[in-house]
Amino acid sequence: MNVVILPEALLDLRESEDFYDKQEAGLGVIYRESILADLKRLETLGGIHRRYGEFHWMICTRFQSFIFYQMETECVRVHTIIDARMDPNFIAKHVSG
Repeated sequence: MNVVILPEALLDLRESEDFYDKQEAGLGVIYRESILADLKRLETLGGIHRRYGEFHWMICTRFQSFIFYQMETECVRVHTIIDARMDPNFIAKHVSG
């Protein structure tokens, strides 16, 4: 199944990569590669994760992040990638739009 990463999720990915690079040089690249590997896993694992409203959510393998996505007939649409340590109310608002 194809994985489509929506623009808002790409923005989340870039912002998190910048955050991790500020923590330690090169850590942002490690973060990005780890998240991209998790996104690749959605090709085969999409749809098996718990639901939050209309979204499925996946806990990332290496970093404390969630990937929120929707299943469609032909693809998995990734809507947001967010730090799991955020305030749950912020996460709910971010996911809801």
